[in-house]
Amino acid sequence: MKIRLEAVNKNDCSGRWKIVYLKGSALHTHPASEDPSIHPGHRRRDMQRLVSSDLSTQTLISSQTAVGIAPAAVVATIRHAHPETSILAKDVANHKRVDRREALASNTPTELLLKQLSTNKFFFKYKVNPETSRLQYLFWSHPGIKQFYKWNSDVLIMDCTYKTNAYDLPLLNIIAMTNMNTVLPIAQCWLSGEKEDDFLWALEQLQCMMTEYAISKPTIIITDRDQACMNALDRSFPDVPSLVCRWHMNRNVLAKTRTLFGQVEIENPAPGQDKYENTVATDQFMELYYDAVESPSEAEFESRCATIREFSVEMADYLDKHWWKYKSKLVHCWTSQYLHFGYRDTSAVEGTHAKCKRWLESARGDLLTAFDKLLPWWKNCIKNVSYGVERDVSTVSHQLQEEQYTGVVLFISRYALQETSELWKIAHRIVRKQEPIEACTGGFRRSNGRPCVHDLIEIVKSERQQN
Repeated sequence: MKIRLEAVNKNDCSGRWKIVYLKGSALHTHPASEDPSIHPGHRRRDMQRLVSSDLSTQTLISSQTAVGIAPAAVVATIRHAHPETSILAKDVANHKRVDRREALASNTPTELLLKQLSTNKFFFKYKVNPETSRLQYLFWSHPGIKQFYKWNSDVLIMDCTYKTNAYDLPLLNIIAMTNMNTVLPIAQCWLSGEKEDDFLWALEQLQCMMTEYAISKPTIIITDRDQACMNALDRSFPDVPSLVCRWHMNRNVLAKTRTLFGQVEIENPAPGQDKYENTVATDQFMELYYDAVESPSEAEFESRCATIREFSVEMADYLDKHWWKYKSKLVHCWTSQYLHFGYRDTSAVEGTHAKCKRWLESARGDLLTAFDKLLPWWKNCIKNVSYGVERDVSTVSHQLQEEQYTGVVLFISRYALQETSELWKIAHRIVRKQEPIEACTGGFRRSNGRPCVHDLIEIVKSERQQN
C-alpha cells in the first residue's frame, strides 16, 4: 500500500488535506504483521521508552556496550527483564553509533583518543609523521599500574601482535611478571613498523615512564628472536641482560628435526590424539638438543654440541647458523648467571596477545575503538593483581602454616613460598633416603633468587643434628 497527502482544494494549500492511495495500491500486498519488531518505528519507540524512562536499562545498554558485549547479548539481557520488548540487536548497535557520534562531536577518533588518555591521566606519548600528518606511534600505560610496577620491575617481557586495528599497525605489548607469577601489563604501543628505530622509539618512551614513576631498571628482559628488537634493547638498555624465548627455539628446532628425520603415522589413534608421532631418530636428536640447552658449563656445552654434530651434521649446522649465535641468551650455563626467576620464554606475553584479541573481537576498528575495548582488560588485570597482593598479606594458606615459614609468610609472596615448599619435600627425601646429589653450582640461587635444594638440605641436616 502506498499513500500520499493531497490538498482538498489544489488551488488552496492552506485549507483541508486528504490521504489518497496511489494508483493500484488501495489494497495491502501482505497480511497485517504479527510481530511489531518488523517495523523500525515500533522499535524506536521501545528504545526511547526504555532509555528515557528506565535509567537502569539505559545504564545497562551503555555499560555493556562499553565493555565490548555484543549487541545480541545486550538485547538478550534486556529481553530477560522486559519480555515484551521489540528491540533488536541492530537497534542497540545504532544506539551505540549515536553515542559515539555524540562523543566525537567535532573530533576525529584519534583526537578523541588523545583527549581521553589525557583526561584519565594515562602516561602516553605519540609521534606524528611530519610529511603525512598521520599518527606514527602511540605509547600508553594505565595510571593504575604505577605502584604495582614499582614492586614488580625485575622481569619484563615484550612482543608484537597483529590484526588489532584497521590500519594494520603492530601492537607492542610490554608486561612484567609479578612475584605472584601473574601478568602485570606495563604498556602498549602502536608502531608504524618493526624496524630497529620503531622499537627504539617505544623503548625510549618506556624509559621516560620509568624515570617519571621512579621505577628501577629490570634485571632481565625477554623477547623472541627479533633482531630489530634485540638491537633496540642493546641501545636503550645496554646494561640489562636479555634472553631469547626458549619456547620459540624449541618449536623451530623440533619442526626442522621432523622435516629431516620424519614422523610415523599412528595406527587407530584415540579421539583427540595426534595422528603422527616422532620417529626414533627424531626423539634421539631432540634429547641431545635439550641436553645441550641445559648444559651446566661452557665446556659441557661444547662437548654436547660435538655429540650433536656426530649425530647429524645438517642439524648441527642449522643450530650454529640460527640459534647458537644467541647461546648466551638461551643456554643454561649462561642464563643461570642472570636473575630471571625462572622465566625464560615469552609465553606470558603470548597469552596477553590472546586475551587482548578476545576483548577486541575485531581487527577492523579504528584506534579509538580498539582502545575503548582494551580499557576494561587493563582494569581487570590491575584489579586481579591488587587482589593477589591483598590476599598474600591478609591470609595464610594451610600449606604455609608450618614453623619454617612463620617469620616470612607475610613478607614473601605465597607463590615463592609454595615453590620453595616443593624443594623442602625434595630436600627431606634426599636426607632421609641418603640419595646422591650433584654438587651445587649456585646457578639456581642466582637465577631464581631463593634457596636451592642444596641450601635446604643443609638446613634439614642441621635440624636433625640439633634434635
